Amino acid sequence: MTTEMTAERTDRPKSEKPDRARVVRLAWLIVAMSLIAACASKGPASTLDCEPAYLDAKALYDDTRYQDAIAAFEAFVAVNPGSACADDARYYIARSYFKMKDYATARDLFSAFIEQDAQSNLVDYAQYYLARCEYELGDYDVAIGLFDTFIDLYPQSSMLDNAHYFLGRCYYKTGKYQQAIDQFALVIAVLPQSGYRDAALLWSGRSEYELGKADTLQPSLHYTSAENYFETMFTDHPGCSYEDNGRYYHGLCAYRRGDYAVAVERFDYLRSNFPNSVYMDNAWYYLARSLYQAGDYPAALVEFEDFLATFDSGTYLDNATFFAGRCRYEMAQTAPDPAPDLQAAITWFTTVKADFAGSNWADNAYYYEIRCYIDLGDCSTAATLITRFSADIPASGLLVNARNYYQANCP
Repeated sequence: MTTEMTAERTDRPKSEKPDRARVVRLAWLIVAMSLIAACASKGPASTLDCEPAYLDAKALYDDTRYQDAIAAFEAFVAVNPGSACADDARYYIARSYFKMKDYATARDLFSAFIEQDAQSNLVDYAQYYLARCEYELGDYDVAIGLFDTFIDLYPQSSMLDNAHYFLGRCYYKTGKYQQAIDQFALVIAVLPQSGYRDAALLWSGRSEYELGKADTLQPSLHYTSAENYFETMFTDHPGCSYEDNGRYYHGLCAYRRGDYAVAVERFDYLRSNFPNSVYMDNAWYYLARSLYQAGDYPAALVEFEDFLATFDSGTYLDNATFFAGRCRYEMAQTAPDPAPDLQAAITWFTTVKADFAGSNWADNAYYYEIRCYIDLGDCSTAATLITRFSADIPASGLLVNARNYYQANCP
């Protein structure tokens, strides 16, 4: 038989759910079949021993012509059911579906392969890819069980680092961040030559970051641990495909720790060096937020305005609009003539309410718009806005603050 030596780094979970009872039954069957295989393995055979029709099908697979490969492998098995290479063909049919991201079909075929071809030298790969299919389909709990089974049965498999990595990803996906770190640690330290080491460092850092967010003691030491993982990735794997991801969270760690000057440097580094990163808008927004948190309101305002001029969609548009208004409001507090800044702030706050229906910042926008009008001496408009605020967002805790500010400053 041939030996499979490659593994994808794809990570696109889907939503289809497997038959859990079947998977549990299959896990027990794998144990039994592996014992049989240990006693009566057919042993690997060179592809030179395979029929030309098999070799032609494998060439199609290697050329990424997966649909054609499936047809050729199926034809080969139909004509040569007793061939020493028939199990390889069945395996590569399943792998072809996996390559085409038809994970449900691939899952069923890997499951059937494990049952039918338990003595194949590719059974460990089939077990690994069965678990991967469950991961890609988004059934992380089932995938955890299957990866655990693989690790227990095949501790010498060349896919062991892959299994530990994706087991860690399953734990991350299910919010079990410490268990995720434990799995990633095996890839980082025990299997350091793994092609997943850079990714394991990234997701160890991401896991520590999530633990930091949940920590009751802030700023959490988990942020420092996360930074150490990211920095190791930058040093040991310069230019890796995950660097922009790591740079973004590296900046967020500094932001969460309250080290806003360092956060600005890190977010600006990502913006300058990774212009096509999917994290560009996030990094730009948090660069502006870092300047705001540091009290540099004019500089923050420039960044928020440039952010809004650059991006017309994304998660942080309403946030940026609100904080642009907050920058003008804070600038008004020290301006010789606060009126221009207060008027500009009102425009920003009105835009939040008008352009972002359901924004989490709507009550904040109402509150600071009311403050602006009171600071301008326009108590009548402020009173009207308090009435609208009460009608639109009656449960907001800022409604009481708005009324108190009105009572303290309006006759």
